Amino acid sequence: MRAAAGGALTHVKLAAKVTNLETAAYELKDETPLEVRKKPALEHKEWYGQIMRRLPGDGMDDTGHYVPFVVEYVAGIASRVWVDGNLNGDLGDDAPLPLFVYPAIADARCAIATLSWVATADDESVPITSIVRIVLEPFLPLAIVPRCRIQSIYAMQGLVDLDGRPRLIVLYDGNGDGLYTADPHDGFFIDRNGDRTLDVHLSSEEFFPMRVPFRIGGAVLEVASVDRSGKELVLRNLGRAPEVPRAQVGPTAPDFECYDTDGRRFRLSSLRGRPVILNFWASWCSFCRGQAARLSELYQARRGAGLEILGISLDTDRSSMASFRSETGETWPTTYSGGMYWEDAVARLYGVDGAGGCYLIDGSGRLVGVYYDVAELEAKLSESDRAVGAPGHEGD
Repeated sequence: MRAAAGGALTHVKLAAKVTNLETAAYELKDETPLEVRKKPALEHKEWYGQIMRRLPGDGMDDTGHYVPFVVEYVAGIASRVWVDGNLNGDLGDDAPLPLFVYPAIADARCAIATLSWVATADDESVPITSIVRIVLEPFLPLAIVPRCRIQSIYAMQGLVDLDGRPRLIVLYDGNGDGLYTADPHDGFFIDRNGDRTLDVHLSSEEFFPMRVPFRIGGAVLEVASVDRSGKELVLRNLGRAPEVPRAQVGPTAPDFECYDTDGRRFRLSSLRGRPVILNFWASWCSFCRGQAARLSELYQARRGAGLEILGISLDTDRSSMASFRSETGETWPTTYSGGMYWEDAVARLYGVDGAGGCYLIDGSGRLVGVYYDVAELEAKLSESDRAVGAPGHEGD
């Protein structure tokens, strides 16, 4: 990642240290993955999982290079696990990994898998080794399927000094290719409160994507460059700016300024006196398509009474965003930043962790709640109407 000009630079040195960074937690499946052609001789019910690993040319939705594994359970406890480390589709030619007690979860077991591959960067081959812990939770009697957790044992970490306070910083290889770049899924975690514990998920206040500016310690910073091996991160200070607290249900919704797809400028606080719905959506969200139709009905019924809707697109492709709006007949203003929820400034401010949420703000500017069911949203609007004696919609 190339550095740009201007602004004081902070060089952060990092080294591989034991971190146990949990990168995934999900339910195992009982269907054999398509990439598994052969499996070992199994004596008990089998369950499958996978470890993310991306090779050159893979897209984020490609599964062909994810590393599959199979687990046997006996009396609800994981007893054997095989990992297809060489990715030849044959789990039968891999020896079962040793299992150990995982003390943080009662009756859980864990295995250590060492994965090696060759990545490509700037037309250069780069050997990668990743050591991963597979945590296999107990298969409890009332559970439908067992669950697992995937942890990176080592991660690149160091200390960054912001406002005279050294904070732990840990790099995050979000796309699983073994390199640190300006890819939209790569970023880093910073221990904001100094408790030496990281809140590891992409919508966390402690996560920062590589390619967008961020606020912390009373300053606006951006990544000027990052060494692809993760040994150094260079941050550029863009100036002083107060941190804005994240949205919470109950208090006043945090103010922001944005531009819609027609270039019109909006400020949330300028809409005081009217109920406002912030709809965080994306064309790739199938749920959002059905929701858009219901929102359109609600908007047509209530806009005469002052209802405002502001769409926040979480698409990364502008044409897909525009096609979705045209197909669903959306007429309210929509912003487009080209970033996913962990990169879009408004989504980060509101702690959004996916598409489909409708954040209702009343006329006083208070964040009333977050709704996914438009019927519940409409009921809340009607409840507010009765509380203030206002008409529910045109014709009431």
